[in-house]
Amino acid sequence: RNMQRNRKVVFVSHSHHFHGAEICLLETVRSLIRYGGIDVHVVVPWKKESHLGNELKKAGAVVHPFIINPKWVDYKLPAGRRIVWMKQSVRAFIEFWRFLRKEKPDMVISNSIVSNPAFALVARMQGHRFAWYIHELADLDHGFTFFAGKRFTFSIIRLLSNKIIFNSNFTFRHFMGNKKIDPRKMAVIDYIVDSARLLDGAVSSITEKFHNIGTWEILIAGRTVEGKGQEDLLNAAGLLKNKYGVQNFHVTVLGKV
Repeated sequence: RNMQRNRKVVFVSHSHHFHGAEICLLETVRSLIRYGGIDVHVVVPWKKESHLGNELKKAGAVVHPFIINPKWVDYKLPAGRRIVWMKQSVRAFIEFWRFLRKEKPDMVISNSIVSNPAFALVARMQGHRFAWYIHELADLDHGFTFFAGKRFTFSIIRLLSNKIIFNSNFTFRHFMGNKKIDPRKMAVIDYIVDSARLLDGAVSSITEKFHNIGTWEILIAGRTVEGKGQEDLLNAAGLLKNKYGVQNFHVTVLGKV
């Protein structure tokens, strides 16, 4: 009897924290494992124990604590730190080379634009398929700097990736613009909203709750920039007032301009 082996996917996390891109990584891992037939491994930098690592293990992933993932998109890199950054990048390259030689995955995925290109380079040099999963604008939403320049950064990403995945059409348009790129190399995977709940009368339920409680204080916290979606909240507030007659709420936008 022939038994088909599971495919193996290695994710590279840019951090051990539990922020937006890392939460999306966890949801992606859960979905792949539920789908079945896929062994998921995740490289998490620095920490042997972290909330992200523990949640990934609970989901069924194999977690590999890694030395470091020196970001190439981050806050400004002082001149005195550049040599250190280069040494860390070389070290990451060597360690990941050994890791992939041992694991022999079918696919390697970097989970953020800030993830060092050494991981992509190793994957391609060893003949593994590689994807870059981009969740952020980097400069407009986080105030990050592209150490290699924005245009050159995306040239490298296009060169090293078999697939570039974006979390929204907005992110895709921000980076790709009108560039002519093989559409088979691109994919947009939107974050999921359970629209069935809305169709099943959730709007009526929500507006009932709004009317039955005194005053709702709604707070959105984050940098007040285009990529963070404050405008979407204001539009939603307008719908509540003008379409559903809900008046008993107050919206506060808290964030650094």
